[in-house]
Amino acid sequence: MKYYVQNRIVDGLGWVVTSGCAHASAMEMSKQTVRDQLVPICIHQLMAQADSTRKLEKLRGLQEWERESFVDGERWATIPGNDSSVSGVARQ
Repeated sequence: MKYYVQNRIVDGLGWVVTSGCAHASAMEMSKQTVRDQLVPICIHQLMAQADSTRKLEKLRGLQEWERESFVDGERWATIPGNDSSVSGVARQ
């Protein structure tokens, strides 16, 4: 059972969740879902390139903090038809 008190939701166990907290959590979950769905597209775009083996070896040789800019530069994290990449795909 949930009780609504101003901008807070109090469930039957006494937990209090503000609407702002719930919104932030939902936004993060949706961003993660987009990143998860984009990883296979990213891999497909890599494998479609003629020099994919060389680029994959280069990616593996990079430090973790360098990978995102490399993936962005290759436009693998860009959904076809869009101009900008999705942040965080390289970390997946």
